[in-house]
Order: sequence, then structure tokens, then C-alpha cells
Amino acid sequence: MPKYNLTLLEKETIILWNEEEDTVEISTYNQKIINRLYKAKEKAPDQYTIEPPNGHGLVYAIFPKNLLRISFTIPMSEDMKKAVADRMRDARAKVGQALAEESDEDSTD
Repeated sequence: MPKYNLTLLEKETIILWNEEEDTVEISTYNQKIINRLYKAKEKAPDQYTIEPPNGHGLVYAIFPKNLLRISFTIPMSEDMKKAVADRMRDARAKVGQALAEESDEDSTD
């Protein structure tokens, strides 16, 4: 029997979160999520249970709910992007100026 390759549509990430249990379960084919799960397990091995990938690459993990963060963002308008870029440029200039002044003070000592 030939090996079946999953389509991208079939390669889902499923997060199981219910109101009763204190743990969350994730099953995923997404390599970025898999990498992040393994990295988290390295830092807190007693908190994460990760099963080895199945024949198609699915990884299943279970860990405490309080260790999962989900963030929703809103798109930025061009005006908002410009304002953020302006603030970053100003902040970098201030840091550069402070470092230059510190370097000048060190060289006069």
C-alpha cells in the first residue's frame, strides 16, 4: 500500500481547552509550534508531556493551561505604522546619543 501524504488542509493544529481541567492539549503538524513546544519542555521538563511525532509528523502535547498564551492583534493603518517607526527612530537616536556621551565621559577620565 503506498504511503499517503497529508494535504496542507489536513495538517491541522488543534487546541483542546475545556473549563474543567487544568491542562491544555495541543496536536499539531506545524513545525514552528512543535519547535516552541520542545523549547518550552527543555526549560520546564516536568510541566510538558510531548509524544514523539506519529508517521505523518503529528505531535501531541499536554501541559498546564497557565503556560499557554494566545494573543490577538489588530492590523495597523499606514499612519499607525509611520508613528511607530518615528517613535522607534527617535528612541534609537536617544540611545545612540546617550552611548556617545557615555563614551566621551569614559575617554576623558
